[in-house]
Amino acid sequence: MNIITTLLITAVGLLHISFFILEFYLIKTPVGQKIFSLNPEDLHKVIIWSKNQGVYNLILGFGLFFTLVSPSFSSKMIQVFILLMIFIVGVYGAFSIGKNVFFIQALPALFALILVFIALAEPRINDIATNPLQPPSFISNDKAYDSAHASLQLKFYPLVSPLYLPLKPTEAFMLITDTIKGKTSWGSITWDEKELKIQAVASTGLMKFKDDIVIQVLPYKEGSSIQMRSKSRLGKSDFGANAHRIIDFFNVLQSRYEFTH
Repeated sequence: MNIITTLLITAVGLLHISFFILEFYLIKTPVGQKIFSLNPEDLHKVIIWSKNQGVYNLILGFGLFFTLVSPSFSSKMIQVFILLMIFIVGVYGAFSIGKNVFFIQALPALFALILVFIALAEPRINDIATNPLQPPSFISNDKAYDSAHASLQLKFYPLVSPLYLPLKPTEAFMLITDTIKGKTSWGSITWDEKELKIQAVASTGLMKFKDDIVIQVLPYKEGSSIQMRSKSRLGKSDFGANAHRIIDFFNVLQSRYEFTH
């Protein structure tokens, strides 16, 4: 997730929460009625709206913040769902509670719609490899790699690449093994010490979707090249989850290497 998207999501969440407070409390005060020039009919609409929908708006706002701190694939899906709900609620509210407070609902709805389009613009890839031209195969139940993914991956995820460590392949394999032991969301782990390959299944967030992972250590110059592949079992697009999983795992692995050497 890039910084612009993160800032937009944060803005939508803050607007939704602050506008809830504005609708639920401030607009009803004499000062609020004066600022927004509300006649009795419009004020009544705002009061009814805030009672019926205000709490839902607050939940949606906090739910959006939750998706920012959760790295799971399912959280990304939940994020898109929440954004769609914010858009629908915003459009309905904008045309239901009067033109004087139109922007209170329309502004977050507009930002939410932009974010939905950004999410839908993600490439239709659910299989990411550090070397898309020669991806590592799975130990069992090998899943064919779609060669059409390679060009899309190189375009949209240029940061996904092998990790090089100045360790002997067997040492790098042991480092990976120790690192994986701390991954509570990874299960069904299979080890192939001869091929220096590890296969696992990652469970994603609240919805518990399954993603298949394979890691292989190859000799490279005086050290090792660590190859990784992550593939979602469901869906044609992973919203960037597999690429982020590889990058995050390599960052942890690099930090662990620097800490122990």
